[in-house]
Amino acid sequence: MIEIKTYTPEQQAVWDEFVASCCNATFLHQRAYMDYHSDRFTDHSLMAYSDERLVAVLPANVVGKTLFSHQGLTYGGWLHQVKHFDATVMMAVMQSAAEWLKNEGFETVVYKPVPHIYHRYPAEEDLYALFRAGAVLTECNISTSVLLSNPFDFDRGNKRAVNSARRAGVEVGESTDWEGYWHVLEEVLASRHETKPVHSVEEIKLLHSRFPENIKLYTATCDGRIVAGVVMFFTHTVAH
Repeated sequence: MIEIKTYTPEQQAVWDEFVASCCNATFLHQRAYMDYHSDRFTDHSLMAYSDERLVAVLPANVVGKTLFSHQGLTYGGWLHQVKHFDATVMMAVMQSAAEWLKNEGFETVVYKPVPHIYHRYPAEEDLYALFRAGAVLTECNISTSVLLSNPFDFDRGNKRAVNSARRAGVEVGESTDWEGYWHVLEEVLASRHETKPVHSVEEIKLLHSRFPENIKLYTATCDGRIVAGVVMFFTHTVAH
């Protein structure tokens, strides 16, 4: 029998230890990442127990009578270990959670699974359980990935751009100049896309201080001036 409980701050150590051992979780699911914007989301994460043993957790927040896979995260979904977990357990977790949420007065669940490229071990039991439960697909986003273990080649245009940058003296490397890069980022997003960065520079510096090996800044400089850059999130399997 599966028992559903709501996460409380007193369970942070238990949550983090469990997430660290999950086959489909990343550092984004650690409470030190999830809670940095706790002022913007009402956390309502769930913990599923079987015979008093924690078997799965769901990062989530609540808006009205709807439970969301945590809207402050790029991806969410039920997180679990490989051992003692299969599709049967996942379906039991889903069913118990649905019944528990209904009893709590919820009317809708919006679920956002972890993309398979982030899995340390294949874990798509939740997708099967959703299908069996009659879930409705309401949104589907596209993304691009490159499998670095497979040889690939840049097209001629990219190669010319790289060679031109090298001739111009552009240098690329890891940087700690978050403020300098954020100025460039804000300027580009505003002028070309009429939008703003997801994070403020203060927020990204805070997250970097909490996860220095997972969040890094790389910049391209010319004559000491930042001309481009990228913030990279490193998980067990992906550089994003």
